[in-house]
Amino acid sequence: MVYGVMGISIPTVLLAQSVQGPTTQETNTLSEASGADTINGTQMAYGDIPQDSERYSNAEIDHRFNEVRRELLDDRASTIEWWLAAVGVFLALLAILGLFGFREFRELKKEARAATEIAEESANKARDLVEEIEQIRDKSHEYYQGMTAKKAGDDPAAEEKAEAVSKDPQASLKDKLIASAIALQKEGKTDEAIKRWRSIASATEGIDNDLAADAWFSIGYLEAEKGGDANLEKGILAYDRAIDLASDHVEYHHNRGATLVSLGRIAEARAAFEKARDIAKNAGDEEMVSMVEKNLQELEDSENT
Repeated sequence: MVYGVMGISIPTVLLAQSVQGPTTQETNTLSEASGADTINGTQMAYGDIPQDSERYSNAEIDHRFNEVRRELLDDRASTIEWWLAAVGVFLALLAILGLFGFREFRELKKEARAATEIAEESANKARDLVEEIEQIRDKSHEYYQGMTAKKAGDDPAAEEKAEAVSKDPQASLKDKLIASAIALQKEGKTDEAIKRWRSIASATEGIDNDLAADAWFSIGYLEAEKGGDANLEKGILAYDRAIDLASDHVEYHHNRGATLVSLGRIAEARAAFEKARDIAKNAGDEEMVSMVEKNLQELEDSENT
């Protein structure tokens, strides 16, 4: 329905006009056209003018109604066509964006796969490098693992090995310090060697107590090797510190017992030897057990004479 002024539809207005009949102007026009005469001041028309006027008005109403309906349908058709065109453009844009998005996704997938392959390759290289470093580290520690001044003193090739380690760029700082302490010991620079072992003990205590204990044991051994009661007492103190850090080393207790014998503290020496024997038995070290029992027998023999 097409609305006019005040909400009244156009067809309704047209129908209202048809019921009222033609206007005065229209009547005069019809009178002139049909040859109307005036009698006693009254205008008369030839033929059935009211009936013809009614037919004309209805035809015009139908004609106008059809025009209005056609315009309305044309407007709706135009609106529908516009929306269909807009939807078509929107769908076309979606299709284009989807195509580009799919291509971009494929490219991203390829890049992700390539990045994953690169990461895996890098991880494998890093793993190989770590293994290589561990092998180098193990090689550099092959000699210095558990090394002490006593072991170096018993090894005639210790000085040569120490020099090789000091020149090895792969050797750790710890290994280089041990090598320098051994080199000083072999050169007869005992006091300097003791200072170097003290540096190692201070740097590793609380971090690597096994190494710190070996360092204190080395200090005790070098102090005892110097001789004299004062140095022997210093040696006992160093042995005690080593035992505090690692009490299960049979060598620590055995050397401590031997130093106590040199100081004439026999009862303490016997206790130290017995402790060393017990540790050696638990470890299954028959050679050390035999050595310690020999020391105990010597103590007993000295007391009986």
